Parts: sequence; structure tokens; C-alpha cells
Amino acid sequence: MALQRPTGGQLGRAAVLTGLIGVLLVLFGPGSMTPDSIDMCQQAVRDLFNDWHAPIVTGAWGLVDVGITWIFLGQLVVTVTAVHLILAAWLRPWIAVAGTWVVLLFPATLGWMGHVGKDEWFAAATLAAIALLGRAGRAHSVRTRWLLVGGGVLACWSAVAARPNGIVPIAALLVVMLPVTLWPDRHPALRVVVRVAVAGLVAVGILVSTTLWERLVV
Repeated sequence: MALQRPTGGQLGRAAVLTGLIGVLLVLFGPGSMTPDSIDMCQQAVRDLFNDWHAPIVTGAWGLVDVGITWIFLGQLVVTVTAVHLILAAWLRPWIAVAGTWVVLLFPATLGWMGHVGKDEWFAAATLAAIALLGRAGRAHSVRTRWLLVGGGVLACWSAVAARPNGIVPIAALLVVMLPVTLWPDRHPALRVVVRVAVAGLVAVGILVSTTLWERLVV
């Protein structure tokens, strides 16, 4: 299927959302870090890890080896994009853009946006999982649906890799969203069984793989 060229409205909305990311970057860049986050950063830079911190730090960050500013920028991009995608599923396009600005500039949210650490990474990845799995349920193409589900599961993996004790809310998220997007036409009672079974298997797989990832590096 040929890719469609973006419309003027889509480009305009992307520019406004990019402006929001720019505002947050100017306000908070390169991001503030707690002593815990500074210690994680030092581990990644020195390639000397312990098992106290999140697998995404002891593994992914150490392998990619990028500066904190790029980590902060990636955190902002994922958060802004995910919030917008969630709102855009229910609101008109420009209202969703305005809503994204309102949500992220709301004082309680804004005070959190400047921090860099595993709590913020967990939140960003969880929001991305909600956005992707939610859109998977609305996808018309089977291929698109599976790609979105794969992206959603990867986002769930990243969330648990950022904060391993977040497996409980991530498992709940999978129970609610994952199987419904894959098996929408089954009998309701069977769908409940499939929902719990598949979500449980995926959650166990995520927990095991993140644990192995960390132990291989440490």
C-alpha cells in the first residue's frame, strides 16, 4: 500500500506538537535528576552496573551510550506523542492538540515533566502502550493491527524494564486491552478466558525477559 502524503492540517498539528516539545525542552532541558538518577547515569557511562537499578538502565542505556539530553528529549517525544494519540482517539484533531497542551502544561503534570528517571520512563512507556494497543483495536488492516500490538507489547516491556515492580499495572493493562484487539469476534465468555490467559503469558514473558536482560549485563 502506497504511503499517503500528509495533509496541511496534519503537518500543522505536528508543528504545534513539536512546539510543545520545544517549550518543555527550553523550560527543563537537559532535565533534572535525583541522586538515584545520577547514579544510574554514572553506571551507564562507566559500564559498571549493579542490580539495584532498572534493566533499561543497566542494559539499553549502557549499550546505546547517549547523553542525558538525548534521553530527556526522547522521554518528551514519547510522552507528548502518546498523550496526543490517546486524546485523538476520542476528540477532533485540533481539539486533541489543544488538549495535549493543556494536559502537559497543567501544573501537576508540568512539575513532573522536567525530571529524568525510571518513574518518568515508566509513565512514558505505559502511555505509549495505551495509545498503541488502543489504536490496534480500531485498525482495519490485520497487518497494521499486529504491528500496533507488537509496538504496544514492546512499550509494555520498556515500562517494566524501567520499573520492574510496575509489572502489576502493566499486567492489568494487558488484561484490559491486548486480547480484545486480537480476538474481537469470539464468544464473550471465551474472550474473558483468552484475555486473562494471553495477558498472563505476555506479562510473564516480559518479567522473565527483563530479568534475564539485566542479569546478562550485570
